[in-house]
Amino acid sequence: MTTVVLLCGVAGAGKTTYARALEADGYVRVSYDEEMWMLGYDSIHVTPEALGEADRRVRNRLRAAIASGTPVVLDASLSTRAVRDELRAFVRDAGGEPVLVVVDAPLEALVDRVGRRRGSTGPNALHLDESALRRYHAAFEFPADDEPHTRVETG
Repeated sequence: MTTVVLLCGVAGAGKTTYARALEADGYVRVSYDEEMWMLGYDSIHVTPEALGEADRRVRNRLRAAIASGTPVVLDASLSTRAVRDELRAFVRDAGGEPVLVVVDAPLEALVDRVGRRRGSTGPNALHLDESALRRYHAAFEFPADDEPHTRVETG
């Protein structure tokens, strides 16, 4: 079965860095942020239609990687259990084996990292101020003990 690493974590945790390391080891890297960017959207100006199209593209890329037998890593926040459950089911239905990896860092490290990316451009630019990041972190549904996962701390 083809391994599909599902990354989970708050903005600035290091998901993209982790995904790129797996890509260097032969994984196909799939990113919602990069699909949105290719559609002409950044992290602020997004329409429901664009989100739907990005999701369709991501799923098509996941299906293709699974069908080819190439391991794949999904670079996404996956901020709720419901989203993670649905993606795990999708991966299994496509013939893959989902592996959830939570990428995490202390809140102050997240604040620093996101602050350094604020105002940048490109698919991985962030437009969250500190207050919004803190609210996002507080509302994030990290996996509980009954949801199998591996945790990676990025410091």
